[in-house]
Amino acid sequence: MDINIKPTKTKSSKASAKPAKNAKAAAAANAASKAPARSRPAHAPAKATPAPREERGLDDEDTAPTATTPYAGLTPDAVLDALQSVGWRGDGRMLGMNSYENRVYQLHMEDGPPLVAKFYRPGRWSAAEILEEHGFVHELDARELPVVPALPLPTNPDTTLGEFNGFYFSVFPRRGGRAPELEDRETLEWMGRFIGRIHAVGALRPYEQRPVIDLDSFGDEPRNYIEDSGIVPPDL
Repeated sequence: MDINIKPTKTKSSKASAKPAKNAKAAAAANAASKAPARSRPAHAPAKATPAPREERGLDDEDTAPTATTPYAGLTPDAVLDALQSVGWRGDGRMLGMNSYENRVYQLHMEDGPPLVAKFYRPGRWSAAEILEEHGFVHELDARELPVVPALPLPTNPDTTLGEFNGFYFSVFPRRGGRAPELEDRETLEWMGRFIGRIHAVGALRPYEQRPVIDLDSFGDEPRNYIEDSGIVPPDL
């Protein structure tokens, strides 16, 4: 989720595999069509589909994201080209911002104010999962919570998610922020109310795409893995 804070996926060569693959895809599509969609405010993107895949060049093979070097191909030129592919043209000025798992950049535009582009770690989230998060942030924004929803793409206003050379990305308006004064009781009370309002909106409808944070998946499974793997010495 993006809130006001301080800036800082082989094709098979066997033709016999195609019918099974197509049948599986058809079954998945049929199941998805029966799943309830998350509620969406009127101003949110109408379709949960990313922008069309940008074709890679012949020389892009060495810079494609891999498990060990996921951001090897995310050069400054690639960042600028990604935004230009969906309708935003930067003037070349770019600032890397604080982000642990993804890559986030502030970019100055030739026309208009600076924007913030977020490039998601390849293989971590599917397009459906990212778009579900975008929809939730739009819900929060519609209820006047201080969040920053992703912008619709100029070349495809029906979506907020672009793709370029294997990277999913989204773009946001730049918003300033500051570190909270954690020693101030009024600030802590405001933060508590803010978190409570987020949970209240989230309780209206459960996520359909993103994984659930529960005791089994975030407690029992990791514990069992550590115990069964033998990576921890018995004396510890």
